[in-house]
Amino acid sequence: MNEMSKQMLETTELRFTSRSLLLNARLPYQGLQVQSQAVVSDFPGRSSRISRLQVTPTIVGAEDSRRDEYLSTASRPRQHCFIGRHLSPEVSHEVGEISLDQD
Repeated sequence: MNEMSKQMLETTELRFTSRSLLLNARLPYQGLQVQSQAVVSDFPGRSSRISRLQVTPTIVGAEDSRRDEYLSTASRPRQHCFIGRHLSPEVSHEVGEISLDQD
C-alpha cells in the first residue's frame, strides 16, 4: 500500500470514528468532512515514511450552544481509531482547526 492510499484510509477511518464519537456524545450534526495532510520524510527511498499527519475536521449542522462539546469530541478520534492507535510514536499527529458550520 502506498503512502497516498494509507493517508486516504486514515482519513476515511477518522471520519467514521468521528461520526461514532459524535453519535455517542449525542451531538447532532448534518455532515462531517475530514481533511488530512501528511508529510513524508526521507523520500524517495526505502526509508520514506509519514513523519507528520494533520487532520482538519468540519462539522456541518452543529449546535453553536454546544461548541465546547463538539471541539472536545472532534479532537479525540486518534485515540479511538485503529490506524491512529497504531501509528509509530515518531509520527506527529495534530488536529488542525476544527470548524463548526451551523448550515
